Amino acid sequence: MSTPFTPAEFPSNEVNRVAALHALKVLDTPAESEFDALVKAAALVCGVPIALISLIDNDRQWFKARIGLDATETPRNLAFCAHAILDEQIFEVANALKDPRFAGNPLVTEAPDIRFYAGAPLTLSTGERIGTLCVIDRESRQLDAKQRETLKCLAETVAAMLERRAQARHAAALQLELDKEQAALRDSEKRYQSMVEAMISGFVLQDAEGAILSCNRSAETLLGLSYEQLIGRRSIDPSWHCVHEDLTLWPGDTHPSMVALRTGKAVCDAVMGVYKPDGQITWITINAQPMWTADSDQPHQIVTSFADITARKRVEDELRQRERFLQTLTQALPGMISYWDQFWTCQFSNAAHNKRFNKTAQEMRGIHVRGL
Repeated sequence: MSTPFTPAEFPSNEVNRVAALHALKVLDTPAESEFDALVKAAALVCGVPIALISLIDNDRQWFKARIGLDATETPRNLAFCAHAILDEQIFEVANALKDPRFAGNPLVTEAPDIRFYAGAPLTLSTGERIGTLCVIDRESRQLDAKQRETLKCLAETVAAMLERRAQARHAAALQLELDKEQAALRDSEKRYQSMVEAMISGFVLQDAEGAILSCNRSAETLLGLSYEQLIGRRSIDPSWHCVHEDLTLWPGDTHPSMVALRTGKAVCDAVMGVYKPDGQITWITINAQPMWTADSDQPHQIVTSFADITARKRVEDELRQRERFLQTLTQALPGMISYWDQFWTCQFSNAAHNKRFNKTAQEMRGIHVRGL
């Protein structure tokens, strides 16, 4: 009849303990010289042939590092280390053959023929004991105080190394993810910059003081200034020569971008004339859109875009000149001349027409035919 043995009970925090072990992602990883050196040091200090870094999984103990033993794992129900993680102190068995908890254990009655065992628990900073640094001998013995203290210190080092290893792996994963995000952001910025550069409209990004932070090539062309000349220049810079449609000066503090910064509201389709350094005027329509950060109630930047409408303005001016010429010509004719739109509303009438109906030009304009 075989001698019985007593498997260890499960710790009260077993679920959290196993989760913490798995979170380290160390199980079934290749050997690492730093951990191998620690088990060698433990064996030398304690004068034993076998030393292990044993991690207690759900149903097995797996050895991260080992000396004097070929096996890489054993069933958990046979593990001395499963007993050792139940307490924060070193768990020591002087002679397993005489200890009823282990006398019938196959690890005692068969290879590796354990007689002496001492295991210092590997306690994480969060309190979970995930395994041990243990030393084993095939002869009965006991550790002295110095050996116990050294084994405890080495176990603390193993636990700290396991956590640092996990932290480094986590940091590397975060860095990799950050690198991916930054690469994606750079790609997005390149696509955005390419799109902005391809725009016919001018585009400038201004800070909260109205200073230009960036611009596209169309902005350089429309404003007649280089990139270097534009960067840092503010909307209120007195060197700008901007006018309204009636050619009156446009003060810098009423520039659409400055208005948008001051009010926090977008300004759309403002028409402005900008004199270039060569004296030529470019007519543009301006849109200024304020931008906010999540924690501010004031705009921190302004996106200002503008389109060249010089050709359109030239055509409009020519049409107005022709209209004035035709009105002057028809006013001098003796016959009645008038123009009515599709709603039979008068848009123009000459002097002879106005005299016939006893109306002024202002009274005739907009009158319905039934009003005559």
